[in-house]
Amino acid sequence: MLRFALFVLFGSVFAGCASIQPYYTPNPDIAANEVEDYEGPLDAELVAGTNIAQRIARREAADYAFIGSAAFTGAADEDWTSAMVRLGRTLKTEKIDYFTWYAGTDTATGMTSVPVMRTSFGTVWGPDGPRTVPVTMLDTDWLPYSYTVPRYEYRVLYYKKRKEPLPMGIRYEWPGEELGRRIGTRKALEITLVVPGRTGWKNDLFDGDVILAVNGRTPTKELMRQFCQSPAGGKLKIWRDGQIVEKTISADPSEGK
Repeated sequence: MLRFALFVLFGSVFAGCASIQPYYTPNPDIAANEVEDYEGPLDAELVAGTNIAQRIARREAADYAFIGSAAFTGAADEDWTSAMVRLGRTLKTEKIDYFTWYAGTDTATGMTSVPVMRTSFGTVWGPDGPRTVPVTMLDTDWLPYSYTVPRYEYRVLYYKKRKEPLPMGIRYEWPGEELGRRIGTRKALEITLVVPGRTGWKNDLFDGDVILAVNGRTPTKELMRQFCQSPAGGKLKIWRDGQIVEKTISADPSEGK
């Protein structure tokens, strides 16, 4: 974890050369009443690799909801970091994960001083009267020059703490059109997330499982929500890779499923 009070990235900052373009995309699956606003210092973590789904699952395991993402491009580390922090504070979020990768270079123009010798002519007076002589002196010119600045792309994920733990550690949604055709119905719920270590995971539910029935009834989100609050002994009918699986949920996975 890194505190932004101690945050120093990459060492060099090209002041005035950045082109920061933030794009924020909210997560439509998270309602405002599910999460808590946060006003304290931001915690940010640089993530190795770019497996965003795994990172979100790790946060979900600690009951942090993914509320949205932003993309930044820019040449100045200081500029994009400030933009990332400002957006986090505006969203009243607590946790931030960010990914970074090299995206190319930009061309910048600067000015440099160049010493030059300048010659002029002056009049001097001597025994023979006035005469014109050359006068040489050192002067300075400011000349433009071009240089390259590395440009980076950054993907930032924002999280808020859930007011209540994710029931059973699973998330589910209505199936898309293609999946609905494959299973022959849209009156089903597709499991889109199974948090490791939670009840759903311990009972061998998997991402992509499709719930066809909850205790013998056609599933709805409200029925599934009630089921997840007290799942022990409940029965799910699941479509999995073209096969139908009947599963009894156990609070203790050592008991029969």
